[in-house]
Amino acid sequence: MPDFSIRILATHEGVKFDPLSAPPSSCITWDNTTGNTHQITYQTFSTEPILAGMSSRPGYVIDGSATGTITYFCTLHENESGTIDVEQAVPMPPEPAD
Repeated sequence: MPDFSIRILATHEGVKFDPLSAPPSSCITWDNTTGNTHQITYQTFSTEPILAGMSSRPGYVIDGSATGTITYFCTLHENESGTIDVEQAVPMPPEPAD
């Protein structure tokens, strides 16, 4: 099960991807809400084709030592790309004792 999911959206300006900030070691999938097939790639990672209304397989796991911004692309459509900002998770402060 993924930790985060990015929606692939059809807009008046073309296809857009939800922006995402996620910590290292997170598993990411893409949910295709458009009427077209998409395929996401980043470096050596590539999803299977993502049919309309479906989610990507396999999920992408962010490297545990990753930092900065990951820019991924749709291999089926020129000029379709998105980003994931990799940020360390901030621990929740402890609840005050009663």
